[in-house]
Amino acid sequence: MNGLTYTKIGDYYLPNLALKEQPDTPIGRYGRMRLRYLKEHRKELYTSLRLTEKLYPHLLEVDEAGCIFLLSCLKETGLLIYCSEA
Repeated sequence: MNGLTYTKIGDYYLPNLALKEQPDTPIGRYGRMRLRYLKEHRKELYTSLRLTEKLYPHLLEVDEAGCIFLLSCLKETGLLIYCSEA
């Protein structure tokens, strides 16, 4: 058949579904902002990413890109000051 196993609960057979293990890396500020945006404004994309187990890697990628962009902006404006011990 299709390789799925089922559990009988009451009169119904429900499929035994489980997600793969996700990394333990926490999602930062920009990843959480992206998650909120997807849930509120792009529900179809959120559902698609979640069902294909691509949501967490997507959020990590967005968070990393946001942090890199912020650091580059701070460097360009001179607001990021490097301290060196002399």
